[in-house]
Amino acid sequence: MKAAPACMLAAICLMLGPAGAKSVAACREGEVFIPAGSYQPFFKSGSNSREVRVDPICLSASPVTNEKYQNFVRRHAEWRKSRIKALFAEDTYLADWHDDLTPPPQQLTRPATSVSWFAAGAYCEAQGGRLPTVAEWEHFGGNDGGARAGPGSGPFVFAMGRKAAELAHTPLEFAGVWEWTSNFNSAAGASLFCGDGFRAVDSSNYAAFLRYSFRSSLRANYALKNLGFRCARGAADERSIYQLGSSWVEADGRRLKLQKFAGDVQVLLLMFTTCTGTCPGLVKGLQMVSRDLPEDIAQRTRFLLITVDPEQDTIAALRRYRGEMKLDRQRWKLLRGSADDVRELAAVLGFNYEQINSGQFMHSSLITVLDARGQIVHQQNGITANSGSGEGLIAAIQKALSAEAAAPR
Repeated sequence: MKAAPACMLAAICLMLGPAGAKSVAACREGEVFIPAGSYQPFFKSGSNSREVRVDPICLSASPVTNEKYQNFVRRHAEWRKSRIKALFAEDTYLADWHDDLTPPPQQLTRPATSVSWFAAGAYCEAQGGRLPTVAEWEHFGGNDGGARAGPGSGPFVFAMGRKAAELAHTPLEFAGVWEWTSNFNSAAGASLFCGDGFRAVDSSNYAAFLRYSFRSSLRANYALKNLGFRCARGAADERSIYQLGSSWVEADGRRLKLQKFAGDVQVLLLMFTTCTGTCPGLVKGLQMVSRDLPEDIAQRTRFLLITVDPEQDTIAALRRYRGEMKLDRQRWKLLRGSADDVRELAAVLGFNYEQINSGQFMHSSLITVLDARGQIVHQQNGITANSGSGEGLIAAIQKALSAEAAAPR
């Protein structure tokens, strides 16, 4: 096939890693690499006040400007102020702009504000990124290491939780606006003003109090004059399959990159819905594993079924198969991609397949476990109820999660 050389190169690079490679992929121009670390959440989770690990990311060095957002709405008309749906933004959306495409000339290099969470997320997705999480934001922007906002500090320095002098020595720019996070509506701060303040790890950290209380007051359609955003991307490990640039479509019709699945352990199976051989047994074996996972492990584990027959396995066929097999749509994702992208992924995984005259496929029974970063941590051929292979798969999933929790902080 035309794509075979590229597949072979991708497989070699991912399996062996280039000589002298760094542990993370390079960030783009205008981004800052934020190394892995941890932060102390403002709230305890039950009796647990442990620090939370944050993976490395590539982060926009500064908030998105009006000029950049102007370029975005030129290409994506549905996010212009005259066209955006009321569900996605209140009336104050881009309030300072003269019209759909014209921010005030003197504000072109200033942060784009009065932008809703929906619109900010759409912008980041169009750039191949996403909004940073609360954990990531607290790690890079609010983890003050004892630096409290003191007398004479403005409200924005309170919000940052960093001294202005310290911020001056970092490559990150904070432009005096609050910033959206992807999970601003986390339950952690929802009860801040409802007598739940006793859960604060450090009640003297007023800067953190301000950040969490502000987030808890937001709704996704809010468009506030002092609220902007910046984008983040996961800094993929050199061995991560999430480096692949292929595009896939879910059974629900949503188009995505594999990197979308970062953060959870993925149990991946290449299959096809009309398979009359091993596929049904493999899927049922994985369903058995899913049922047997301890609850805390199950919450961090997802199952990914990718068809090798995109010609026959349309979106409708994937949905039908999901229903027939009674697969929970939250924990099981069914994907289809182009024939070339399937071939590339199969090459990386070491999965062999070939279509025969009957229209069926001869293929291996390879099951792959990916860790939260998309690295291959376990592979096995087949799964049956009586062979112990299910127990081996569960052990591999638990090991992947344990290794993630024990990684250096």
